[in-house]
Amino acid sequence: MRLKSQIFQLHHITYKELKKRAQALCEEGTPELQEYIKNHKRLTKRQFTISSLKELFSSINQSSIIFVGDFHTFELNTKNYLRLARHFHEKKMRFALALEMVSASNQTSVDKYLQKKISELQFLQEIDYSRSWHFPWSHYKGIFELAKKSDIPIVALNSKGSIRNRDENAAEILAQYHLQNPDIKILILFGELHIFPNKLPRVLLKLLKSLKSLKLLTSIKKTTIIHQNLDEISDKLYSNNIKNAVIKFNFSGPDSGPEHEIETQEFSIQNSLPWTKYESMLYWFENYEEDPAFDIHQYIIEHGMKLFGDNAATKFLSICKQIIKSLRLEHLLVGDDNFLENFNIYDHSGRDYIENIICNLGNHRQKKLINHLFHAGHPFHISEKNIYYSAYYSINRLSYLVGLHLFVLFSKYLKINTDIFASNTSTVSIFFFFLQQETIAYFCSKLINPHRRCDRDKEIVYGRRDIQQDFSSQQSRRIAISNDLTLDKLDKILKNNENNNKNNNENKNDSNREKINICSVFDVAKVLGNVYGDMLFEQSSELEYQESVQLINNTLFSHQFTLSDLQLLHNLHNLHNFKRP
Repeated sequence: MRLKSQIFQLHHITYKELKKRAQALCEEGTPELQEYIKNHKRLTKRQFTISSLKELFSSINQSSIIFVGDFHTFELNTKNYLRLARHFHEKKMRFALALEMVSASNQTSVDKYLQKKISELQFLQEIDYSRSWHFPWSHYKGIFELAKKSDIPIVALNSKGSIRNRDENAAEILAQYHLQNPDIKILILFGELHIFPNKLPRVLLKLLKSLKSLKLLTSIKKTTIIHQNLDEISDKLYSNNIKNAVIKFNFSGPDSGPEHEIETQEFSIQNSLPWTKYESMLYWFENYEEDPAFDIHQYIIEHGMKLFGDNAATKFLSICKQIIKSLRLEHLLVGDDNFLENFNIYDHSGRDYIENIICNLGNHRQKKLINHLFHAGHPFHISEKNIYYSAYYSINRLSYLVGLHLFVLFSKYLKINTDIFASNTSTVSIFFFFLQQETIAYFCSKLINPHRRCDRDKEIVYGRRDIQQDFSSQQSRRIAISNDLTLDKLDKILKNNENNNKNNNENKNDSNREKINICSVFDVAKVLGNVYGDMLFEQSSELEYQESVQLINNTLFSHQFTLSDLQLLHNLHNLHNFKRP
């Protein structure tokens, strides 16, 4: 068994837990809704083949009508929809956007907003967005911005009534629009349950056939259905170590496809981990169900950031335990069983409290760095109170904080001196402390979200002024990791910085000793840590499980980083460049 299989099991456990919790919060729903859910489960079990974006785009380019599924709490779905819209726009194709999230009765308000006759807030008030559609406006705002900027029409589709009646009403609106604009493509964003071939697509195509039989339409071109991140498909792909894919369903049976004389192709874009959409659903429930007056989309409009939620500590602890079990790090807990649960997590809702703590930090170096991270929006840890802070919530940030927590656990286990802010701590020690911390933190976030991307050719910025004295970023000089950053150069910078610091610090008070730009030292270590964590993840994922765990533990959790570790990690980078096509 390879580490990939263990990671799959970790994600599968997370997926099952989150899905169970999310479904427990949902009401059972009407018999009609249950029928739609059963239909969804049944049709996602059909046979499929691995396709490609090229085939998908070829299909939508030839289609008059394109259905795209929306899981309303999951922002990635609307981002994918927006990518399809931009594709049509860049190809200078004539098309309209059709959205479930706006009621058809508000079409006039939609038109006024696109014509810039009313403001964004006026538009949201006119359509009563907070009551008519409870999901974050920020998920859909980009669609309206593209339409407004590029003069693309938007067709409102939603209505009141049963699910079946809503499908029928939407089909009538779409059929009428297609009749009046036969040469304009329609890109439809509608709830995932509705877009299976025997639901909304069938109702619409029957109407279009009727119009054709009445000679009101001369022809009906092909249609395309695009699902997104279906659970059953994710399970099958992940069991074969496939993370991202475009799949194409095979039609079979009378209720699997639309009317047979109209060519329809049905795809699913699988580009996220299966548990992430349920995690987004839980986040929505936590903020909306616990406080119905809490307007999540208005909150995001005002603050631009998501809160962690009341169960952040539960999520944090759960991820910690999963990683410890997967990497066999239980020995780090020997002698201190309560350490894992000894933490506090804050987001920007506790900003004033965190600012007060930072102001009262006694060490100048520590205050300078934490203040730098705080204002840069970077997550951090304050050791004195065992506080973990991130301005806003995302699974990448939460798992990064877990990595910081495991680094503290590891340092405690090896009795590593973590007082790196002391005035007599060398630049080299500070750099390697941060490098190990950031490598572990990024590696942990990569374990939880393998889709997370790291630009391995990202450039590190050093200052031209006194480059061999500190890591200042003034008048930036760029040194690319993949080409110019040799170990000799880095070693020379560190050693000269250290020697210069020792000479300047003799017999001087603490206020004059601050010759190290600790913020820049951290920034360099962070970039390198991200790169090395990413490479270690890729290399270890290809190994057998036992071998990969040994590599990870020997590399990250057995000793304190030194220059020899940088050599080892640098060799990993060179190996990656050698293998890269």
